Amino acid sequence: MRIAIGGIMHESNGFSSARTELADFAIQRSNEIVDWWRDAHHEVGGFIEGGSSQDLVPTLMASATPSGPITAAAYEALTGELIDRLFAAQPFDGLLLALHGAMIAEHHRDGDGEIAQRVRQALGSHIPMVITLDYHANISQPLVDNATALVVYKTNPHLDQRARGIQAANLLMDTLSGNA
Repeated sequence: MRIAIGGIMHESNGFSSARTELADFAIQRSNEIVDWWRDAHHEVGGFIEGGSSQDLVPTLMASATPSGPITAAAYEALTGELIDRLFAAQPFDGLLLALHGAMIAEHHRDGDGEIAQRVRQALGSHIPMVITLDYHANISQPLVDNATALVVYKTNPHLDQRARGIQAANLLMDTLSGNA
């Protein structure tokens, strides 16, 4: 099976006057994702490990240090690139998407829910999408409505990030094989 992986992660503080710009994000594209995240204690490392028997299609992974809301320009650039890369990666059977759950953009209070909604609209309802989220995510209705499943860290500090990525990959494989 062909499994797309990607994500945009940011924990935003709505009370901060600072803004998170595109330059604040560490961004990996395509196979850079595998090289960068393979051994990481992170859900993307878990996606790679859990999906190692599949044909993984890395798209875009962007993450920034927690800070103020993301500028509209940065948000639109990252979300647009993610969707463009998902389109270019087709066909694929499922998507593993790393979000945070506490992302705010200047023009979207629910940044993660908006990403999930846009990705779902772009891909259609037939592609299973498993989303990973931080332990203290704000799980919004758009996240619930657009994900096939949500997998949330269980520990704080986050000792189980990689394990949650493996869990997400296994859940996606089970969904695709009809065993979920």
